[in-house]
Amino acid sequence: MISIHCLKLFNNYYKITTCNKNDTTPENSWSVQKLSADGKRCVLFLHHTTAVYFVIFGFEREDIVNLKSLFVDGLIAQLESHIQLNETEKTQIINSIDEIEFYDISNNKNVNNLVNNVISTIKGLSLLNYGESNPLTIEALYNEQERYFDENNCEKLKNILLDKTY
Repeated sequence: MISIHCLKLFNNYYKITTCNKNDTTPENSWSVQKLSADGKRCVLFLHHTTAVYFVIFGFEREDIVNLKSLFVDGLIAQLESHIQLNETEKTQIINSIDEIEFYDISNNKNVNNLVNNVISTIKGLSLLNYGESNPLTIEALYNEQERYFDENNCEKLKNILLDKTY
């Protein structure tokens, strides 16, 4: 099971019903926050243990019913951009995310601050366009930019997902 801690903007906009209990472990915990980029609603997911994150651009209210498949697709794409995943590993990761449960905001201030820093960095990508005659969208810039994850963190996240001992 994946535990997703909903930050305030996300929860206020998408109206997710959250659990009040807080029996999650860092290994299976993610935070999610809503942000706007180029006039589109987007969501950022950040893993608590490894700080690996990914963004889903153009995420609207009606997409909430497909959250699990969008989450899995974004996660797999992010891992594959940094490490090799074979088909068996992909299948195991997909199967490991059998359930997603939503929780109130995490009490981990470091994680919450990191989410806000990542959002500021993503929004700051627009500065790369300054003075350009044909500026790229933030989504295009985000996809072109190398996100400087330590490959060990991606590998660690993959092993957490494959191990499922959390």
